[in-house]
Amino acid sequence: MLNTLSDYVSRVNGRVMLPGLQREFIWTENQITALFDSFMRDYPVGQVTLWEVRDTNEYTTYQFIKQHLSGTGRFPDELRDRGFERTNTRIEDNNGCDYLVIDGQQRVNSAYLGLCGSIAAYTGGRGGEKDRLRHWEEQELCLNLFGSPSYPEAEGLNLAGNYEFEFRPTGELNGTQADTYTITNGTHRLWIPLCEFLDEDRVPLEDAEVSAKVNQLLKDTAIDATANQRNMLQQIVTHVSTDFQRSVLEYELPNTQDTYASDDVHEIFKRINLNGSRPKPYQYVQSLLMSHAPYADDGDFLPRERTADFVERLTERYPDFEDAIDIEFITRCLVYLINKDLLQNTVESFEKADEIEELRRLWYAKGDLGNPHGRFEKAVDNAFETVETLGFSASTLPSMLTVALFAKFYYENTDAEVSETNQRAIFEFLAKVTLLQSLTGSQARGMSVELSRIHNNEDGLEVFPTDELLDRMGEVMTIEHIEKAILDSHNTSTSSVGVFRSKQVAAILGLLEESYTEQSVGRLELDHIYPKSKQDSYEAAVGESVDVHRIGNLQLLEKDVNNSKGDKLPLEWFDELTEAEVEKYRRINCFPEIKPTKENYTSFVEAREEQIRDYLVDKYVRRPTDPAVQ
Repeated sequence: MLNTLSDYVSRVNGRVMLPGLQREFIWTENQITALFDSFMRDYPVGQVTLWEVRDTNEYTTYQFIKQHLSGTGRFPDELRDRGFERTNTRIEDNNGCDYLVIDGQQRVNSAYLGLCGSIAAYTGGRGGEKDRLRHWEEQELCLNLFGSPSYPEAEGLNLAGNYEFEFRPTGELNGTQADTYTITNGTHRLWIPLCEFLDEDRVPLEDAEVSAKVNQLLKDTAIDATANQRNMLQQIVTHVSTDFQRSVLEYELPNTQDTYASDDVHEIFKRINLNGSRPKPYQYVQSLLMSHAPYADDGDFLPRERTADFVERLTERYPDFEDAIDIEFITRCLVYLINKDLLQNTVESFEKADEIEELRRLWYAKGDLGNPHGRFEKAVDNAFETVETLGFSASTLPSMLTVALFAKFYYENTDAEVSETNQRAIFEFLAKVTLLQSLTGSQARGMSVELSRIHNNEDGLEVFPTDELLDRMGEVMTIEHIEKAILDSHNTSTSSVGVFRSKQVAAILGLLEESYTEQSVGRLELDHIYPKSKQDSYEAAVGESVDVHRIGNLQLLEKDVNNSKGDKLPLEWFDELTEAEVEKYRRINCFPEIKPTKENYTSFVEAREEQIRDYLVDKYVRRPTDPAVQ
């Protein structure tokens, strides 16, 4: 029988495992520490539902995670070599397994990880490289032996006055091991890893062993304390360690268990997830896909594993998108294929078995990646390759929903390639929806539906149907859209890197001249016509402060040209160019006839913005006499 927490932990990955239909382990460090605090206070934490099995080889079975990779995105291969993982490992041989956890995975895995395992946490900040080991740190869950509600202080020594659990560095990966004894703002703490309360078989130590261990730890710790204070601290560590043994290790985790039929298990799991602690739609979709795994023709095709592997490959190949590429996003790309959207649909929307079978069929379609289910993955990869080549990142796209839309386009139109023609069409689409500010979740889903309809009306598309798609959605460029975009682009910060640091600016300038989108937009950079470094000189010339970041003073240049231009004034730069080159850049950047001198700064910028407006209106705004949209 499984009753206490230690019963579960000692049998995890032996007699107790996970069925394939379970969602992935998602609890954070804060949730894990809060769980142990609840154990310590004897708070209810919910019931565990166990599936008593006789022959688990019939099902897809997974281990609980002992060493967990925290967060999302890339990570160094060395972490996997050391046993850390983000997703549960599948078990080929299930002999000896008695129970599969249908409900309660997060709590049981958190208890197992907290008592026996560790996490690998990324510490490099926003500027670090996630695939470098030096930016990662192993941490284990520790208990403050000086922390108890019964002892706010010890003969004048200030203590926490409450139970405390905290993940602390082990020193095994990088940095140094966290100090056992700390004083923070006058509060004294003595930390011990929770694994010290168990033997190598994950069985709780005897009371005498624990008492000897914590008292020896106290004795070996250099504390500036009187004899009376040390005596009091000895009482406290004994008290807290005993509380931990009684309250946590002997915590009775209620459960229900039965020998359910497999069909009943699917229904039980569905009802638990719909009526209890509700998962996010993507988690539920993944679980339903996993629950059908035993019926796949290829026994190695297991959706959660495929998704996790795919996420790793994509984040490594497209690092500018790594914070946006996760299991949820890949699942969103998949459900777009059946014209649903995780943002607009509830968990209940994915109950139908035929929809799940359709998702599996669409994923399990041959492609050219050397496996029987590469079509979907190739389509997503094509979508990322397209937007990256255009110079976008996750933070500069109008929405990551556009990538899911492009993935659907490439999936449904197998003759479409990541060509210059498609890059040009997709860039124009991104620029227009940016100016139109028209990409909400519901609109993106509507575009997904219309993409399928356009495809069904033809033999297949080779080029992304930008104008037809926007027309079908009733998205029409107006003078007001263009004028608002130009106005909104004023006072735009340009401190970040990349041509699309300002979405509005990039959209406007990118639509000015087709030669921009005939080449890789990723080769272009945003440049100040009048350089920022010499702002004081033209302010002095015009007699007032100026905004050097307004769109009238910004242009797109090829990277090598921009590097050679540097911080030269416009006329200084022109003197280094041929007459044909000067004419080219004046034309594609909509320079007005006004001579770009320091004294003419304000009139040049204002005239150029008016000229940009007229160009965009003339090219993209539909006139009343234009053919109506059919």
